[in-house]
Amino acid sequence: MEPREESGTSEGIPQCIVKRKKDMEDKRKILELLLPVLQATRHGENIQALTYMRSSFGTENAIIKIVHQSGTKHIYVNVTGDSGIGMIKYIIKKIS
Repeated sequence: MEPREESGTSEGIPQCIVKRKKDMEDKRKILELLLPVLQATRHGENIQALTYMRSSFGTENAIIKIVHQSGTKHIYVNVTGDSGIGMIKYIIKKIS
């Protein structure tokens, strides 16, 4: 007999939501690890910070803080619904 998928809840949370939380990537951690990699490149040497922000409406943004001699520039990248690799590709496209 094959094992059956649980249809109940875990601590009051439906299993589909529990699974989704486990499968979600930590975008904040990805940005933290990506920053020194980008800073090691010519296109990214002026990047001072990569910040993850989630609004109360659920919109997710990666904020790229670039510091030039002429001043500071912030680039907002909407990463709502993006996978980790999708977010990285989009950020690289924005700074290239």
